[in-house]
This record gives sequence, C-alpha cells and structure tokens, in this order.
Amino acid sequence: MLKLLKRILAAALILIIFSYICVVAAVIIYSFKDYKGAVDAALVFGAAQWNNQPSPVLKERINHSIKLLNNGQVKYILFTGGYGKRSKYSEASASKQYAIHCGVSADSIIIENLSNTTLENIYFASKIAKKNNINSFILVSDPFHIFRCAVLANYFGLDYNVSPTKTTKITGFYRNLKFIAAEAFYIWRFFIKIYILNFDIWQ
Repeated sequence: MLKLLKRILAAALILIIFSYICVVAAVIIYSFKDYKGAVDAALVFGAAQWNNQPSPVLKERINHSIKLLNNGQVKYILFTGGYGKRSKYSEASASKQYAIHCGVSADSIIIENLSNTTLENIYFASKIAKKNNINSFILVSDPFHIFRCAVLANYFGLDYNVSPTKTTKITGFYRNLKFIAAEAFYIWRFFIKIYILNFDIWQ
C-alpha cells in the first residue's frame, strides 16, 4: 500500500512538473508570434504611468500599437488600464495622450479606464468593444506577457490574434527568466483553478 501511494505521489509530481514546463514553453513560443493580418482593433494592455506620462514599458506597447494602426492592420486602438493608488490619471488616458502626441487621431482611440489587472483589462475592454461594434483584436503587450493575455482572451471568447512588442524594457537574462517563471506559474495556476477545480474566475 505504501509503495502504491509513493508511486501515485511520484506520478502526480511528474505530471505537475511536466505541465508547468509545457506552460513555460508556451510563454516562450508566443513571444515570437506576430500576426500580420487585419482586424478591428489593437487591444493594448495597461502598464504603469507616472503623472500622466506612460512608463517605458507602456510606451513600448503604445508605439507598437501605433505601428499596427499605421500599417493598416487595425482601425482602432483600445487602450486599457485604470487608476493607480493616489493617481489622478489612468493608464489608458496617459496612453491616449501619448498616442495623440505621436500623431494618432483621437477618433481612432478608445479607452477603458476601470481595470487594474490583466484579467480586468480583458473583461472591461470586451464590454466597451461590444458597444463600439469592435469584434476582432490584435493583443499587444510584452513578449513574455502575451500568452497570459491570449489565455484570458480565449476564456472570455474574444476573436483575437497576438502581436507582442518587438522590444521590451524588461532586460537581462535573470530578470527575463524570473518573468517567464512568474508568468508560467500564473497561467498554470489559472488552468488548475478554472478548468480543474472549477473556481470562480474572480476568486
């Protein structure tokens, strides 16, 4: 009986490790994807803003979405991101201001400023998109964050493709390794909670 229990535990451990490695691989693979087709809008995931100025990480995402707009791949840019603690400005409003300063027409910009997490970015953006008759998206974020965005977009039933930024302010081998590991763990835990344990997504 004890030997059987040990075998079961060993098999479970191997399965956990293997599934986590698969998620790590997916995080890396998705970082190289780059959709070249045309859709309704670029959905840009929020990042920090400082006094209504986008942080370097957020600038990379905005700049990439502007390229998609200028290339004719999207008709609109949907910026996401709410208000940080003690901030008068939202990430989305800072993104909009920066994009307009770069020459983007305000008519091509839609903002969502209620969210504070990647999950909320997707959820609230999808609500606003429906009101604006936007049905298809290119997801824009950092390379190693884009798979999490895709997983959540799939959960909410969005019609999406991905185009991560070509450059990132997250640099250094160990910093990127830590980022990949953290992203993979979040996604792995999400799969377990939602698809195996049937937890509510907002828990």
